[in-house]
Amino acid sequence: MIFQNISSENWVFNNIIAMSFCVYGTQHMYFGKFINGIISLLGLVAYDVFWVNHTHAMATVASNVKAPIKLLFPRETMDGLTKFSVLGLGDIIVPALMIALCLRMDCLRYIKSQIQPPPAPTAVSRRGGNKKKLMEAESQEALQRFVDAFPTHTGMFPKPYFISGFLGYIMGIAITLGAMVYYEGKAQPALLYIVPSCIFCILITGAWRGELTNLFKWNEELEGINLISPPEEKKKKQLLLNTKS
Repeated sequence: MIFQNISSENWVFNNIIAMSFCVYGTQHMYFGKFINGIISLLGLVAYDVFWVNHTHAMATVASNVKAPIKLLFPRETMDGLTKFSVLGLGDIIVPALMIALCLRMDCLRYIKSQIQPPPAPTAVSRRGGNKKKLMEAESQEALQRFVDAFPTHTGMFPKPYFISGFLGYIMGIAITLGAMVYYEGKAQPALLYIVPSCIFCILITGAWRGELTNLFKWNEELEGINLISPPEEKKKKQLLLNTKS
């Protein structure tokens, strides 16, 4: 498939390979904290604006590099020629990391709302400190086992932040296309329109639900539940827990 893409420059094969890169990147990279995602996105907006508007590097790479690092959309010109509109993979993966974080946040919040947390260990003496730690560890392992068995693939849980972020991305793409038409096909820094749209929609949702403070404090690593491990790693952990029991 890669050989076919390079040899014939087929835009369909190019897009298939490029989307595979997007899916892989979204599965294996994450921000961890919501505030980290906002800071990273805003920094990448500044980066994109500089390299697109003040240099020719981005336009040169997008037009001359024949590799699946972009999505190609064919269009016919007034002369009957076929040209391609280009969307870089960074304009997909970067916002997707924030939207994926929102999806995991929606899932974790729903899981915690549906189960009764294990009873907290009672106060113990200093000699019982190890017992307390053991009880906490066992409680966390029990919760993790529940999460691993939870059918997240069905998508049957409320997703307010994911939906708002996804709608923000669609709105940002629409604004980008409008800007390209307005500026008569001149290259546009897509992140300049996509990132503010995503962040705005997510923050509006948080404000509407009265959860802005919790949103900015969200930290996946402090939740103690793992939703981002590859399936192979989850299987290893499950086997390890089964052998312990």
